[in-house]
Amino acid sequence: MKVTTRQENHVSIVDISGEMDSSALEALMIVNKLTTNSNSCIIINLEKATFIDSTGLGSLLQIYKQLRHRKIPFYVVSAQGAVKKVFDVTKMEKMLPYSSSLDEALLYLNN
Repeated sequence: MKVTTRQENHVSIVDISGEMDSSALEALMIVNKLTTNSNSCIIINLEKATFIDSTGLGSLLQIYKQLRHRKIPFYVVSAQGAVKKVFDVTKMEKMLPYSSSLDEALLYLNN
């Protein structure tokens, strides 16, 4: 798994590519670091993620719970292929704030 971050206005975007498995804890640490001294909104972009397992799903839920407790807006966006299938089967789109596109989430968070 490769994790990169970028900023658009007050939104921190965490781009994940590759397999989101036990290495998903790295994303959790990055989000914690991004929000330590800031209340910027967080988007986890899964457009280039190729695989997700229960550890990856658990990490996303943990990130969401932590940010919700701190009242920091959060979205997961752009699940594709096998990752989208896992989201559909597990109904993750109903458990997490989810958008099918990054642009849609940015529009919502910037208003």
